[in-house]
Amino acid sequence: MRPRFLLDVNVPIAVLRKDSPHHDAAVSWLRDAVARGAEVTVLAESLAAAVRLLSNARAWQHPTPPAEAVTAVDSLVEATKARVVGAGWEAWQEFIRLTSAMTLTTRMVPDALIASAALALGATIVTFDRGLNSYPGVRSLILTSA
Repeated sequence: MRPRFLLDVNVPIAVLRKDSPHHDAAVSWLRDAVARGAEVTVLAESLAAAVRLLSNARAWQHPTPPAEAVTAVDSLVEATKARVVGAGWEAWQEFIRLTSAMTLTTRMVPDALIASAALALGATIVTFDRGLNSYPGVRSLILTSA
């Protein structure tokens, strides 16, 4: 069985922004995963968030214009043959379960959705965010920068 990974939003952002401190680690991991034939999945919701964050002037000295960000994200999906999915009903059920088992802050809600989708998909989350380890039952691969 092929390993199944779900990308957190910070991975495509790091791949697409050469000025990200995580760029090299993200590119290296993704290139290796694709070469090994891993199933790489990403939520459509995460792709939309990536476009928003790539074009955010508060996050980048030279933000990517939204239209260019959409094109870049789409090209990344195509180049990696990533499977794009919506969170869906099963993820929503996991979300309800997770949020009733934990005390969430508003900042944790997007991560709770990714964690819920990973549970529903039986996938390991690939991320730079150590906070995703706090969700019960979630497997995560925390990438680190050199």
